[in-house]
Amino acid sequence: MTIHAKRLEFDTIRPELAQAFAESGVVCVRGLVDRDGIERLRELVEVAITDGKKSAPAGQTYIMETRLASRYQGFRDFVLGSRLSEAAATLMGGRQARLFNDTIFVKEPGAPEPTPWHQDQQSFNLAGRDNCASWLALDPVREASGAMTYVPGSHHWGKEFTTYTHPEDVFDGPAPDIDADPERYPTVRFDLEPGDAVFHHLLTLHKAGPNTTQGTRRRAYSIRFAGDDATWIDRPFATAKFNTPLNSGDPIAGDDFPLAWPAAALR
Repeated sequence: MTIHAKRLEFDTIRPELAQAFAESGVVCVRGLVDRDGIERLRELVEVAITDGKKSAPAGQTYIMETRLASRYQGFRDFVLGSRLSEAAATLMGGRQARLFNDTIFVKEPGAPEPTPWHQDQQSFNLAGRDNCASWLALDPVREASGAMTYVPGSHHWGKEFTTYTHPEDVFDGPAPDIDADPERYPTVRFDLEPGDAVFHHLLTLHKAGPNTTQGTRRRAYSIRFAGDDATWIDRPFATAKFNTPLNSGDPIAGDDFPLAWPAAALR
């Protein structure tokens, strides 16, 4: 059963935004980034795609490039002090939001690859409850082009599931078959316009379908934020690699993890 989530406006419903995030682990904020910001990000995405193609297979239709803010000043400038970072800090309910990593997810028209049900946190060197990921639409996003679907409240289950990136003998086994029991596991999917952003807790289960359209790209820019209680955890299978020397239990800090909100200019 797919349910519809209500519209939230960041400037006028900040307390409601934080409460909804705490309860459901996923919220959508409409119009968070303006047209100029979206156009700038589209330009940066094309640069990253072009650079990535130098080592990618020919004809690749599903494109991921990660740790962009560490490689491109334009992405870094966008993250630090942005409304997206402010929204992340607000909904985490803490004093700050640090950039942990960022990724573009591009599904070209006809991309056959679905993204299976998974949680994000186990794939990162990130422990603690204060975290979130933003997923910013750079194109109109619908079910046919690969919209994201979430299981509200799954971040409260107390489970960390093995996914397609993890060894089989770690965490709490595979995720339940969400699609086979829609009454037990209601889901929410958002139709998005450019500038709309979905925020989810890193333990919220989510997936995306293939892009079955013939002419619609699905470009998204995702930022993972670490909040007040976030600490480093050593995980050999973590997908992102960093230069900052941290040990398990250390607070998330250092050159790889700049303070995104409040930004230096605002403190």
